[in-house]
Amino acid sequence: MNSNDFDKFRSKFIKKTFDLSDKKRIEYCRGLQDEDVLTNFKSIGERLNIPPGKVLSIYLFKHIDSLTNHIKDGKEYSDEPIDGRISDIINYLLLYLCLIDEQK
Repeated sequence: MNSNDFDKFRSKFIKKTFDLSDKKRIEYCRGLQDEDVLTNFKSIGERLNIPPGKVLSIYLFKHIDSLTNHIKDGKEYSDEPIDGRISDIINYLLLYLCLIDEQK
């Protein structure tokens, strides 16, 4: 893949990734997406008495396991394609950076 094709692919993929984040934020933030995009991790952390970062890591590892299996055998084991899993990984990493930034 040449650099021009890569740039086009990357731009399209990142837009799709951010669109997915926006769509899922509404579902996971229970209507509080405009106030705190980290609501889900914080509220579950409070209920389980664990830090929000640990909650986020559980969600992240689910997608990393799917990616690892895809790397091993090239198969998708759910109705979500691998590019959706990769988008979720990117979005969780961004959310983790938000958690870190908020703690400063």
